[in-house]
Amino acid sequence: MNPNAKPGVPEGRKPAGKPVENKKTDKPKVQKLRISREAIDTINGFSEIFCKYDMKPVAKKLVNTYKNAMKDRFSVAVVGEFSTGKSTFINKMLGRKLLPVSNLPSTALMTRIRYNEQESLIVTDEKGKKVKTLPLETASWRGLTAENFDGKDAKGTLYAGVNDEWLRINNVEIIDTPGAGDLEQERVRVIGDALRGCDGAIITTRATGALSMSEKLFIEQRLISKRTPFLMLVVTKLDQIPLRERVKMLDYITRKLDAWGMNIPVYVPYEVELTDNKYDHIIGMDKIKAQITKWVCNPERAELTEEWIMSNVLETVQSEINALEEQLMLQREADESKRQELIDKKKQLVSDAKVEWENLRINFLERANDCTRLISEKGAEYKMAIAERLQYEVSRNNDLKKWWTNDYPYRLKIELTNMSTAVENAVMRRISDDARWFNSSLEKHFKTHVVYNDNMRIMDKYLFSQADIGELNMEDITKKRTVAKVGTTVVTLTVALVLAACHVTPLIATMGVGTGSAIFSEKIFNSKIEQQRTIVKDAIAVNVPKIIDRSMSQSDARVRYIYSDIIKSALEKEKEWTDKQKEAIEKSVKPLSDEGLKKANDLKNELKEALMRL
Repeated sequence: MNPNAKPGVPEGRKPAGKPVENKKTDKPKVQKLRISREAIDTINGFSEIFCKYDMKPVAKKLVNTYKNAMKDRFSVAVVGEFSTGKSTFINKMLGRKLLPVSNLPSTALMTRIRYNEQESLIVTDEKGKKVKTLPLETASWRGLTAENFDGKDAKGTLYAGVNDEWLRINNVEIIDTPGAGDLEQERVRVIGDALRGCDGAIITTRATGALSMSEKLFIEQRLISKRTPFLMLVVTKLDQIPLRERVKMLDYITRKLDAWGMNIPVYVPYEVELTDNKYDHIIGMDKIKAQITKWVCNPERAELTEEWIMSNVLETVQSEINALEEQLMLQREADESKRQELIDKKKQLVSDAKVEWENLRINFLERANDCTRLISEKGAEYKMAIAERLQYEVSRNNDLKKWWTNDYPYRLKIELTNMSTAVENAVMRRISDDARWFNSSLEKHFKTHVVYNDNMRIMDKYLFSQADIGELNMEDITKKRTVAKVGTTVVTLTVALVLAACHVTPLIATMGVGTGSAIFSEKIFNSKIEQQRTIVKDAIAVNVPKIIDRSMSQSDARVRYIYSDIIKSALEKEKEWTDKQKEAIEKSVKPLSDEGLKKANDLKNELKEALMRL
């Protein structure tokens, strides 16, 4: 393989262009990205093959995949649900009101904020072609917002060139994305584009409703499972909750991330008053910028980037092989009329495929409904079984106050944990079966597949450890019973001794007074214990279903998210498949010569052999 083939991948990373003249020497030493010689040879090898067969656009695509990942700029995507303060956070980071906040709707486009000495706002179309240049001011954002876009116009990118010293020094690019709490397909695509190949992500969550279930799912599915190299969580609007609650809220957020197994640092982007200095080390924009600078210089960045590059390169190559196979199938018919008939049939098949995709999607959604019904059935089953077991323990216990306070939380946690494991195993088996069916159908009809995260947690054990069992107003009968027994015995002996000393009644005869009193007291206490048992059993009958219902509703949301995420991935695959089919048909309109057929077949075989060698 010739590493100098054109187009090709350079030995190491090159500057994207001539840097702006600046005599300052405050730019920190940045870890230069370098991927392995083997990876470079692989990309150049595929590039050479495509150039050899006059497919330079595909070769260029492979090289651009490399160049885009090996860019000088360090890209950080800011993501979060609607109204979590993304734009306000970015404005705070840049120290100016750059992005529209409350007076304009969220932009439907991805906005890339980069250093530029001459400030401007550049609008590009989906293919990256410049549409217009605007001054970087508030008025320019009008007409670029979500409510004004439809169709193609919403698929471009905004480039905001900002004369910001911190961006210049660190060569950082900030990517602003639309709100993530929306399943609208175009917004999902924009967010996916922003995260694809970005170096890091900052997740904004508001203190007034921190770490919602949809936020957790987004982090798991879109960031952790996609191996986004660097992550941080930024807590916004902390000043909007009472002072005494702020430290507790940060405690809650850090504990919850830990319980979810997410090793993500937490920061507060602005100075805010707290009741103690426990979190001083994470408060302030200077702390956030320092963390990003560490990311930029992290030596592991190259390894993570290489993984991303190679997965995209191999996907492109496999896609081209599939397209060549389709083209060859259509070209092998020598008879022009029959070949045209095949092409017409293929066009119809592509048209019919839209219906097939839709049928698969509907079928998969029905399976999602079946899976959520399974959760409901399991929930109802466990609600009854757990409540019965705990109520049985109550019927055999006399110290109900102690049992409710000490034993019940532990017993409930054990029961719920066992339930969690059983339900999660059953549900994940169902999801895995459905995902395999879906991929099998996609492979059969379209020679493609989707990837899903099969390690996701369905049941949230954090809910169990934080289960609120409430308080029951019960007196300590065991203690009073002991006191009563001791008191009765003392009174009985005292009275008996006094009467005996006075020769009124024999000692043995007087014992009946105390015994009768004790029996009477015991009946009262037994009656009270039964009353308490009834109270506790009734509380269990309410408490257990309430906790399980809350957990099941969260699990239901997660299941629906998993299924919808698989469908979103399938929609992307559908577009790729359709585009390749149409391309193959277009290339088959004119018959190829024997030499052309041989060339296409040789290309397919060379690509397959290169893949096999990997």
